[in-house]
Amino acid sequence: MKPTKHPALKWLKTYTIRTFQRSGRKSLLLTGGKGAGKTTLLEALLDGAPVPGVRSEVERGTDGLPRCVVLAQRGTDRRCIVGRRETGPMTPDKDAFDGPAADMLRVVRRAPGAWAAVDEIGFLEECSEAYRSELRQLLEEKRVLAAIRKADTPFLCELRARDDCFVLDLDEVEEEA
Repeated sequence: MKPTKHPALKWLKTYTIRTFQRSGRKSLLLTGGKGAGKTTLLEALLDGAPVPGVRSEVERGTDGLPRCVVLAQRGTDRRCIVGRRETGPMTPDKDAFDGPAADMLRVVRRAPGAWAAVDEIGFLEECSEAYRSELRQLLEEKRVLAAIRKADTPFLCELRARDDCFVLDLDEVEEEA
């Protein structure tokens, strides 16, 4: 079943498109708490279109806890581990962000088309000025549909404050009757 067949998601997709278009902004940033549906909505908005971009994927251990975060380039088999958890919190891999992850964004930036998709931008990116710089450049050169973690890190605050981005907080959206 396609995600947009779910009535609440169909309504949210329509609402998001309508409010984003009314905003007159260039890019759309989806935020909300864990489990708010950022990735589900992002994929519904893309509706299967081959939009270039990157996607974060959490790999879990046998205990069900996150083991690592993999950054994958959409539409390709390029992947790199950008975060690891051994004991305690997830730790970013600065070398991966500075190297292959930043390179993925350069490739996305040069890809044909007006749009790019980034799912998800969170706290791990704080470790790498090179990666953050590539994200900024991507936002300058393309329209971006992105899911961003709901947190107050310096970079996430910077993204939410951009005049060219419309930020939709899924925790604050209420379905109309």
